[in-house]
Amino acid sequence: MALPKTYNFKEQYRGDTFYPSVDGSPSGLLFRLKEKDSDSGFDGLDIIIRFKTQNGYVGKVITTDDGITRMGNGYYRIDSFKVTMDAGTYNQDWQITFLGENIITGVRGVMKVNPDI
Repeated sequence: MALPKTYNFKEQYRGDTFYPSVDGSPSGLLFRLKEKDSDSGFDGLDIIIRFKTQNGYVGKVITTDDGITRMGNGYYRIDSFKVTMDAGTYNQDWQITFLGENIITGVRGVMKVNPDI
């Protein structure tokens, strides 16, 4: 099994709207899950992204159909959301459940939340 990819979100400020995109636009972060060496995409997967502190506090959870939109042909979009977590550094992991109930951690990373001034 392959190791998870690393993707770190940009620093955020508590109370602001988080636009998870490459360029900061409100369009959301689009990504695609597909079979290796194939053009067919995986639809119907369940995806959970958890943002946790080092001591295990879960600050935010987004899931498929509640923060992650299914776009079709294996494409998914992480939608914008209000940053309500306390200031701190959050580890994130993207847990993907395939139709056969196989579960992998596909992506890991970090997101820093700064306090609102």
